[in-house]
Amino acid sequence: MNEEWNQWHPREGLAKRYNVRNITEDHTGFAILFSEEQHDNRGLRISFGYAAGSYRRIDETLCNELIGQLELLHGKNFYSQWTFFIVHNLNYAKWLNEYSLEISDYIGYTHFSFFMSESIIDVLATRPPTFSDVDLS
Repeated sequence: MNEEWNQWHPREGLAKRYNVRNITEDHTGFAILFSEEQHDNRGLRISFGYAAGSYRRIDETLCNELIGQLELLHGKNFYSQWTFFIVHNLNYAKWLNEYSLEISDYIGYTHFSFFMSESIIDVLATRPPTFSDVDLS
């Protein structure tokens, strides 16, 4: 596994685990709305604006190899007790670079990964997203 997964702590006060409520791409750019796993009425909106060049969502049941490798290298709590990650050398970023004829490397995307109990969302973006709390009650 050449991939390097690092827990990302972008700000104070984040819950450990979130679930996806909504993914949007509209006139304001790309955003993900999360709800806290323990408090469904507490939301978190992560907005990449137009910084996201590519994103994908994968059902967790299709990620058995990744989960096994992360557990072997870091232990189960590494991915099961946190949502936010920055990843280096992931095949997804390599694929985009090949697909774009190496333009994506020139642009300089950072790979943000959001690991939830039901899915994984990968976002390649030129800058970190902004965070805003949302009341979902």
